[in-house]
Amino acid sequence: MSLGPLEKISREETLRLRKSYIGESCTLFFEQDPLKIVRGEGQYMFDENGKQYLDCINNVAHVGHCHPRVTRAAVEQMSLLYTNSRYLHDNIVLYAQKLVATFPPKLDVCYFVNSGSEANDLALRLARAHTGHEDVIVLEGVTWFMCFMKLKAIVWNVCTLARKRGSGSLNKMLQDIRGDNELMGRVGVFGQCL
Repeated sequence: MSLGPLEKISREETLRLRKSYIGESCTLFFEQDPLKIVRGEGQYMFDENGKQYLDCINNVAHVGHCHPRVTRAAVEQMSLLYTNSRYLHDNIVLYAQKLVATFPPKLDVCYFVNSGSEANDLALRLARAHTGHEDVIVLEGVTWFMCFMKLKAIVWNVCTLARKRGSGSLNKMLQDIRGDNELMGRVGVFGQCL
């Protein structure tokens, strides 16, 4: 299905349609006054009026928007095959082999995912399967975890930590966590990671 030439609709209509057709777990940056971004180039994103923004928060385009080498490689691959990891193919296993060669010996398997949210979800599931524990310590406002909490597909015991600001705030937060005997009892040996 092709959308054909991109139809231009107002920002308000885009927002209305998004609220109607996109799940609420897919949160927007700046929910009170969201930007309508229509294109990107390098480290910049542009809104529907052509205003340029330095992209400091989009976690998708790590090499910049529309990087020529990445775009060429994607077009080359997609003109050959555009699928997922469920089919046998040389590229995925050769890449995994090269990647595993850089890991410590016990890390010898790859799980390829499409986003940081999926990677974090997988890490939580693996930790849960390995430990049998359901406790998670989460920093307030972390979008990847809040997405999964809204879906309510998995039951987690969540300890949400309020963000603290200012010099030394991370060390103070970690001291507060380490001093919480009930919480440390629940996370067990993983408390040593804090």
